[in-house]
Amino acid sequence: MMLTRFKEQLSSLAISSRDNCLIAISGGIDSMVLIDLLYKSKIQFSIAHCNFNLRGKESKNDAAFVSSFSKKVECNYFEGNFDTEFYSNYKKISMQMAARDLRYLWFNDLLKIHGFSKIITAHHLDDSLETFIINLSRGTGLKGLLGIPIKKKYINRPMLIFSKEEIVNYARKNKIKWREDSTNEKSDYYRNLIRHDITSKLKSIKPNFLENFSNTIKKLSNSHRASKILVQKFKKTHFCEVDNHIEININALKSLEPIEFYLFEIFSKYGFTDIDTLKSLPDSQSGRYIESISHRLIKDRKVLILCKISNKEIKNYFVDNKTRSIEIPLSLNFDQGVNISSFKKNQAYLSLDKLNFPLTIRKWSNGDYFYPTGMDGRKMISKYFKDEKYSKVDKQSQWLLCSGKNVVWVIGKRCDRRFIAKSDPKNSFLVTLKT
Repeated sequence: MMLTRFKEQLSSLAISSRDNCLIAISGGIDSMVLIDLLYKSKIQFSIAHCNFNLRGKESKNDAAFVSSFSKKVECNYFEGNFDTEFYSNYKKISMQMAARDLRYLWFNDLLKIHGFSKIITAHHLDDSLETFIINLSRGTGLKGLLGIPIKKKYINRPMLIFSKEEIVNYARKNKIKWREDSTNEKSDYYRNLIRHDITSKLKSIKPNFLENFSNTIKKLSNSHRASKILVQKFKKTHFCEVDNHIEININALKSLEPIEFYLFEIFSKYGFTDIDTLKSLPDSQSGRYIESISHRLIKDRKVLILCKISNKEIKNYFVDNKTRSIEIPLSLNFDQGVNISSFKKNQAYLSLDKLNFPLTIRKWSNGDYFYPTGMDGRKMISKYFKDEKYSKVDKQSQWLLCSGKNVVWVIGKRCDRRFIAKSDPKNSFLVTLKT
């Protein structure tokens, strides 16, 4: 019996009458069966309906239908109205992806504002099969072949154990009313094409196809769990956190077999999915790197350096001769007319009359050079970094204090001797890096 199986599924997901759940209801057959099963299982819930305003009057009628139903069952009702087309164009993503983003962003807000313990959606087994085929067609790893997860954080999908056929039969037997979405019959969307032209034929060729698919997903899930344990064991031993980045021992990485499997499972999380490029990086020269949308992976001698790419635009910062302190991009103090006999690495003791204000704080660029204290002659900043054994991350993190085009101080490291203050303290300008 479908209700009995549903209650067992709720129990496995730890959903009980003590929970305050938010139910995502479109008004279609899947969500209306979901709400009937929840009602009969005595689960406390509120209803959330998304109006994506993509079907004109039909969208408004869907919202009115769900709103009216909420009043009948006497539960709280929330309606989200979205300009999905604008969001899709603005984000340069498909309409379906835009709708998904808007839906879950809104659910997150409702969760925080009203303190719901769980969100329940009406995804079913056929949906999971479609997702499997979509991911397969795009190229994916083991995780992408698991279909739709039955639970992810606060999102729960207890209907994933049921096929569409079971849901339709239940709705008819229990005389449940629902709204038909006319776009489900169109082939404008990739998912609809798969539904009408692929999964329907697979099920007609092999009547127990969905059951076999469900069993396969269980086996793949077990394999995925086992692979996660192996990957976590490697990361625990060979991922070394250093300041704001992670260092990975190259020899340990290259010893893994099969290397293609491990590279994907380890680095796909950070947006790296090109296995051939990942394989070649450890044997490339130091300084070579690859980037994903969110991370950079750098070859540096015997390690790979993994670091986040900052979303903040790197820009220049300016200091005039009246500035006494700044906090961005570094915490610096500025003093004039100070008499000191020696200064530390976190200080630059400069001649005021040799500085052209405003001073600039910026990152290094090709061609930068200075005359470092304690050394003879001129040195390129890039050569200084190499001699000091800067990693790629260190280079990108280093700030310079400049007067015009001249590098006055590699901040926190070494000054240009041409700008060091001499005997007259009235002509001094002390810069201190607060540590």
